[in-house]
Amino acid sequence: DFASLPIIFSGKLSLPSFGPASLATGLMYLSVPSEDISFGTGIAFTTATFGNNFNHLSTSLGWGYVRYKSDWEFADEPIIVFAGNKRISNSFSLVFEYWKFPVEDATDLPVMVSGRFIGRNIAVDVGGFITKNFGLIPMPIINFTYHI
Repeated sequence: DFASLPIIFSGKLSLPSFGPASLATGLMYLSVPSEDISFGTGIAFTTATFGNNFNHLSTSLGWGYVRYKSDWEFADEPIIVFAGNKRISNSFSLVFEYWKFPVEDATDLPVMVSGRFIGRNIAVDVGGFITKNFGLIPMPIINFTYHI
């Protein structure tokens, strides 16, 4: 049912760059529509990137959080993400991400690989992520990004 799809808001603030190094901070919030929207979850993060718009490596620290009514609770330990982007052409790049969750066994952490189709104001990622338990069959990922 289209009316019960999750709603996700995300924003990122990029700070001034220092040569090939840059910092950014942001927030993502997810809520599932219902008559009584009293639950939400998301992540607050900071990212350090080395490289340029075409090829770069990033490390992110993110603290997950949950909201129930007016009570907010943040995680004690961060999620760590190592990511990279390799531009193949003006309209396509490869994206790699490795996620380290504080409570997960290191042998079952997700690795995401996708192709990013780049337009003037929009980008679309199509790919999947795998873990040791999934074997070679990836869980599909589709992501749309609009640049303001």
